[in-house]
Amino acid sequence: MVLTVAPKHNWKENMTRRAFGIEYLLLVVAIILAGCGRGDLVGPGNEDRIVVSNDEEELNKRITYFVDEQSPNQPKSQVGKFSYQSLSSQEPQLKLRAEVAAPVVNGHTLHASHLTFDQRRTYVAFHTVNSAYRGAIEIYDVQNIAQPRILSQALFKDTDITIAAKQDGKLFVAEATDSEHSSQFDSPACLEIIELQNGALTNKSERYDLPSFNANDVACFDSTIFVTTGTTGGTLSFFSNHSMELVHQIRMDRAKAVAKSNNYIVLLEGTGTRLHLYRRKTWQFEKTIEVGCENFFQAKSELDVVDNVAYLSGPTCGLMIVDLKSGKVTNALRPSGTGRTNAISVTEDGLVFVANGSAGLLMGKISGTDVQVIGSAQFDGSTNYVAARGNNVFVANGVGGLKILEIVR
Repeated sequence: MVLTVAPKHNWKENMTRRAFGIEYLLLVVAIILAGCGRGDLVGPGNEDRIVVSNDEEELNKRITYFVDEQSPNQPKSQVGKFSYQSLSSQEPQLKLRAEVAAPVVNGHTLHASHLTFDQRRTYVAFHTVNSAYRGAIEIYDVQNIAQPRILSQALFKDTDITIAAKQDGKLFVAEATDSEHSSQFDSPACLEIIELQNGALTNKSERYDLPSFNANDVACFDSTIFVTTGTTGGTLSFFSNHSMELVHQIRMDRAKAVAKSNNYIVLLEGTGTRLHLYRRKTWQFEKTIEVGCENFFQAKSELDVVDNVAYLSGPTCGLMIVDLKSGKVTNALRPSGTGRTNAISVTEDGLVFVANGSAGLLMGKISGTDVQVIGSAQFDGSTNYVAARGNNVFVANGVGGLKILEIVR
C-alpha cells in the first residue's frame, strides 16, 4: 500500500526530470550484502526532531464523537459533514462515529497518509502536502468503535511519514526526511525503526538511508522487512527482521507498493502500470503482469492482496482486479464523475471500499471479478485514503482530518 507525497525540494525536481528521459525500465536483480547508510539516532539527538506525547486526555480533545443520525442529540452542523446513501436496506450500512482533527507541526496542518493494524491497535501516519518535511504517527484504540481513543503521538519536525507498520514491539516506518539539512543522508528516502514502550511511542529510533526521494511502502512478513522507494533510483529492499542487515535488493524506478499472496511477493510499479511477482521462498523473479493503466508513479495508489487476487487503485482507471495465477486483469469499477480513485481496501468478508477523491467513498461487494456497489458516502472535501478492518472504516479527508466509521451489518 502506498501514497506518493508532493514534490519537496530541488532534489526530487531534478530526479523527476531525469526520470522522464527514460524510455523504458530495466529491471535488475542484485544481492547486496553490505548494509545501507545508517543514521543511529538513539538518544538525545531525537529529542529535537521527534516530540512524543502520551497524554491521552490532551490528545483526545481533537476527537468529535457522533451519535446516530436519528438521535435528537446530534448537532445539525455535524450531520452535514457526512451523508450516506444505501442502495439496499438488506446490505451493510455506514455510520459516522468520530472525526479527528488533523495534527499540526510548527504551523503545518498534516494529512493522514496511511493506516495499519494489529490485533488491538491502529497506527496512523501523517505527512504534509507542501514543501516542508513534517509528519506524525498516532496510535488509536478502536475496540469500542463508538468511543475511539488516541493513545500515543509522535510529531516529526523534519520528516514526512508515509506508513508505519508494527512488528515485534517496534514500528517500521517508510518516510522522506529532510536530507538537504542532514549530512547523514544522500537522499530523502528513509526507513526508520521506532521503539515502542508498553505499546506507546518513544523518540528512540534508528534510520537507514535508502535511494530515491520517498520510501513509499513497508511490509513485514517471512522474517523480513520489505521497503519500496521511488521515483528515480528506486528499489525494493529486503532487511533481515533480526539483524536489520540489507540482505537483498531489487532495483526498480517507481517501486510503489509491496504485498504478499499465498506464493508471491507482489511489487507494484507505477509506470505502465505493472505487477512484478517474485517467489516468496526463493525471492526469484517469476513474471510480470501488465495492468494497462496510464502512469501514476507521482499519484496515489494502493495495493491489497487477498489469497491470489490483487486489488489496486489507479487514479483514472479505478478499481482493478488482477488474478495473479492467470494474469487476467479486470477493470471492475471506474471512477465516477470528476473523482479520481486514490485508494482501495478489501475486508475479509468480501466488502471493498473505494476512495474516489471529490466523488466520495463507495462501498461494494466482491463476487469474483465483479463488484456490486451497495452504497456511497460523501464528506466535505476530498476522500484521499480508506482502510477497513472488521467493522471499522477509516477515511482520510485531506485538511478535514480523519473520519472513523462503523459498518453496521
